[in-house]
Amino acid sequence: MVQCIAHTRTRRGGLGRAELDEREYEKGRKVDDDTFDALNIVRQDFHGEWNYVVKPQPKS
Repeated sequence: MVQCIAHTRTRRGGLGRAELDEREYEKGRKVDDDTFDALNIVRQDFHGEWNYVVKPQPKS
């Protein structure tokens, strides 16, 4: 799967970068609603639950 993702090209022909992360992460960790709502998440039209970008917060 990593190789499949790594060979994906952008609309402009650029290559993606992918590597397997084998670290272990804490399970069941919760993020409170206010913290989650503060993220600048832009969901794609196609399967936005999987395809999204987390962008930096706009400068105030």
